[in-house]
Amino acid sequence: MSIPARRCAILLRIGCGQLNSARKQAPSELRDNDSFTRFPIQRRPQLSIPGAIAPTSLAQDTDAKTPVAVIDIGSNSVRLVVYDAAKRAPVPVFNEKVLCGLGRGLDSTGRLNPEGVKLAHSSLHRFAALTEAMGVTDINAFATAAVREAGDGPDFTAAVERDCGISVRIISGEEEARLSALGVLAEIPQARGFMGDLGGASLEIAHLQGGKNLKQATLPIGPLRMACGPSDGSGGGMEDHLARTTWLQSARGETFYAVGGAWRSWARMHMRHVDYPLSIAHHYEISAASALEFAGKIALLTPDALSGFVGLAEARAASIPFANMLLNRLIEESAVSCVLFSAYGVREGSIFDRLPDFVKAQDPLIAAC
Repeated sequence: MSIPARRCAILLRIGCGQLNSARKQAPSELRDNDSFTRFPIQRRPQLSIPGAIAPTSLAQDTDAKTPVAVIDIGSNSVRLVVYDAAKRAPVPVFNEKVLCGLGRGLDSTGRLNPEGVKLAHSSLHRFAALTEAMGVTDINAFATAAVREAGDGPDFTAAVERDCGISVRIISGEEEARLSALGVLAEIPQARGFMGDLGGASLEIAHLQGGKNLKQATLPIGPLRMACGPSDGSGGGMEDHLARTTWLQSARGETFYAVGGAWRSWARMHMRHVDYPLSIAHHYEISAASALEFAGKIALLTPDALSGFVGLAEARAASIPFANMLLNRLIEESAVSCVLFSAYGVREGSIFDRLPDFVKAQDPLIAAC
């Protein structure tokens, strides 16, 4: 079947409501959809498929800037985020992820997880159809740790381009760390401390000072590696990798900016624990002492107790023990004074990176108003 034919088939299923439900595309515990429109739509697009119901085009207002999409193919999840434009403070208008687990078993097999490949492939078909239905042509798709390390990573991206019409760029660990740091700096221009972006199979870290990324590194540690690696509590070589990253101590007394879904889930658990009145993890900030105290409590929970923790998505429960242990060690190693959880990371960094310098210099709050 050709790419246009596949797109039509997916759009027809969207129109019939077959793909509007999480249960129809992936198991409900694997898929998360957060889509909304934050600006007025002038008119609905004329779709090529009679009777199809698809998301209204984001580019109907000729005075508006062109919307952009970022497709992030990670070791654990595959995510599509559509923003209103590539600007200083881009607004996400559609956000959907599927927990595929591409990196599960990577260390032992050297290849992408077969079931994860199937789920990622079908999800990317859907993302291609959704972006087409929304009128988005500016699409930046990239793959991170699992795909760049797997022996069949290039075959996977070639198949995605052939079957889904999406050109996927495999980025290096250093590039991933650089873009993640840019994402944090895009939101907090004067960030001081260090950033850590925890994915399924890697940790990207960067030393931030006065709006600049002074040092960066990528470490091959993550929840998926932990799940398939040694069960001796070593964290899959975590201590050795942290010991070699001596510059972490340069952030003493400053802030650790925690990026990644596992740490945002941890933050929501802490919010429940302290009866925090809001449910938004982005920019949630706590003291290092409070984080260490809570990490100690989480470490004592059994897997069953952890799975039943109020506010924790079942699909994220498996990643929490490693995320908790790593957060604890990073705080101890760096001696930071506080932890700030950020939803801004590699995706936002990839947009910020393409902006001209005079736009980057704008204040993000003022630019958003």
